[in-house]
Amino acid sequence: MTLNRAQRIIVRIGGCVLLFKLLFPPWKTDLGEPFGDHFIFAPPVAPVVTLMVDTLLLFLQIAAIVTGTALLVWWFHSHQAITQSPPEKTSERGIVQRFLHMNTRLRFVLLLALFLGLLVFLKAIYNNP
Repeated sequence: MTLNRAQRIIVRIGGCVLLFKLLFPPWKTDLGEPFGDHFIFAPPVAPVVTLMVDTLLLFLQIAAIVTGTALLVWWFHSHQAITQSPPEKTSERGIVQRFLHMNTRLRFVLLLALFLGLLVFLKAIYNNP
């Protein structure tokens, strides 16, 4: 399978986000309380508690990044023929067709914002039981 330009950009951005999460993993205390994201080679220091990388949250974030990237790559591949068809009348098109005929950069920014919002939402759910 050859990747088109949009798919290659998605893979690069997904790889950068994945690398960022590996370099700045989530930390937690020995009591299980979240302590934020910090650089892996300069761990945070807490006066009383022991800190460790929250491996479960890191795994969930990595799974979300990989899954989101794969779904976006698949989506851009499966809808490539649709976006190349001539546009219909605006009033007759649904929201999906309008989205598919948007400018590629705008569509990409909207999908990236949705993807990052999903990551923030998952982290908020995980940190607030």
